[in-house]
Amino acid sequence: MLALVVVLAMSVAFAAHLFSLSWPDPRWHWTVLDHDRNGHYEYGLNMGLALREGNLPQFFAHLEEGKVWPPVHGLLVAAVVVAAGPDHRFAVLPSLAGWIMTVVFGCLAARRLLPNPGGGILAMALAAIFIAASPAHRIYATDVMLESLGAGLTMLTLYLYLRTIQTPGVRWQYTALAVTMTVLFFEKYNYWALVVLALLGDQFICEWPRNLGWLRTMGNWPWRAWLKRQWYEPLNYLFAGLMGAVIALEIHGPASIELLGRQVSLYPPYNLTTMAYAIFLIRVLRAMFKRRPAIMAWLGVPGRRLLWGLLAPIAASFLLPHRLSIFLWYTGPLNGPAAAPLPLDKAFGFYVQSLIHEYHPAAWCLVLVVVLATVAVLLHRHLHRGWLAVALLAGLSMVLVTVHPNQQTRFLHSWLPAMWVLAGAGAGALLYQKSLDGLGRVRPVLAAAVVIAVLIAIGPAWRGPGSAVGCCAPCSPSTLDISDAYLPYLKDANRTAVFIAEGETFAKWTYRERFPGSRGIEDTTWWVRLTPPGDVPGQLPAWLAAKGVDSVVVIEFSPESPHYRPGLEQQVTAAVAAVMPQQSDFTLSHRSYLDRHGCIVTLWQCR
Repeated sequence: MLALVVVLAMSVAFAAHLFSLSWPDPRWHWTVLDHDRNGHYEYGLNMGLALREGNLPQFFAHLEEGKVWPPVHGLLVAAVVVAAGPDHRFAVLPSLAGWIMTVVFGCLAARRLLPNPGGGILAMALAAIFIAASPAHRIYATDVMLESLGAGLTMLTLYLYLRTIQTPGVRWQYTALAVTMTVLFFEKYNYWALVVLALLGDQFICEWPRNLGWLRTMGNWPWRAWLKRQWYEPLNYLFAGLMGAVIALEIHGPASIELLGRQVSLYPPYNLTTMAYAIFLIRVLRAMFKRRPAIMAWLGVPGRRLLWGLLAPIAASFLLPHRLSIFLWYTGPLNGPAAAPLPLDKAFGFYVQSLIHEYHPAAWCLVLVVVLATVAVLLHRHLHRGWLAVALLAGLSMVLVTVHPNQQTRFLHSWLPAMWVLAGAGAGALLYQKSLDGLGRVRPVLAAAVVIAVLIAIGPAWRGPGSAVGCCAPCSPSTLDISDAYLPYLKDANRTAVFIAEGETFAKWTYRERFPGSRGIEDTTWWVRLTPPGDVPGQLPAWLAAKGVDSVVVIEFSPESPHYRPGLEQQVTAAVAAVMPQQSDFTLSHRSYLDRHGCIVTLWQCR
């Protein structure tokens, strides 16, 4: 208990230090117009402002938008907005809490793996050092991205799993594990999937005798009679028909039908997939209800807690439109970049470089972690039950992120603390194995020396807020410079349209944070994408009048700009910039040229 209090107090103090470094000027986080963090913050900001205004319908409308990125992180950001007001500096608090969780529950998980108290303290200390010294983990702790809280929930899940298998029979542990895994699912799907694979692998391998008995029991099931009965189930035919339609649409591509005089698109077949899933779920629930007493008895307390606390909420969420299709896409191999993925050898090298330069303070630290983690695997007989789950989480995750077509350094974030936990356990198992019992009182001194030596070796790496490619670019100009070029001049505007080829989400959240009241910003995204450049002169005046726009901001990037992306959006935005001087209802009120961003910002307001 004392060790826990010390770790918690130190992690909170260090988190406060990180927050103090971020607070004065967090602008260097915002350097890419189309980065995901813009969407993460806008999602939470919109819900938070709706709650502050007492507009529950709007809150639930925004909540429903959480499909690709589930709603947990956005809800926490919304809670911060409600409590502290719209300020992106405060919006990092959920991530900061996630960093504290990663340190605390990583330490507790490491302690759980060692039978000896001294070895457990050594494992806790090293795990805390490796997590806290990670430059990437420190920088994401003061960001609005999902990575930091995802890592914290992953470590909490791992810790609760170790508790449940080491001290079975405690009912609250099963409930806590189920609820935590559900929260992790609604934080980010792929983090949840990695944890599930690791825990299932541990159960399959370590509980093999029981699983073998279960397989033998299933072998005695009257499968033939069951299959014959399926021919007389009408829902089976409806399910098969819907799945056939889904497969046919996926093969055929875009398709539509005419319904009541309107063209209804059938592609992508998201709604058909949801309908097929609903039929399948009804069929399963009917079968379960008929055998409910036997199934509940077979599940026992752990199974029932996991059923109602984990499986039921997730299964119900897939009944919402598009959720199941997006989940399958997001966690599958089709979620990749437009460019060709790296070959496996280069992808592995890419992640190794990230491990060296972003997630560890130096190459020697990574080598030490790998060696100690290997020692833990070799000395697993000296560890408590659950070590395999930690090893599988680290090993399987590294393999899966390497083979996945989408390669980004932050994909290491949620599961890498498991390797640091395993490394701490390896040091504890090595020093506190029974063959070294003769060291006596010298052993705690050696353990303290190891911790002090690692701390001294890391040394200067503790300074600063950390760093990670893709998380921040301190040497790059902040995109907030762009919004600062026009927002101060919109204080008297009622309805604003911002035309920008890249960064529509950025334009929305910066406006809504500055002007959270009744005034609004018009969504130009779809108009820009659906309007050919040549039609802009004819369509723009009518569109502005229909939307009641009284202020127009045009942000035009030059081809040399780091934000320039060739395509239709750039052409339409350039056409809008050319048409605005010809509008009799608008006059130019402000013009700025931002050399570092390679863009011209013009503001037009009603006469």
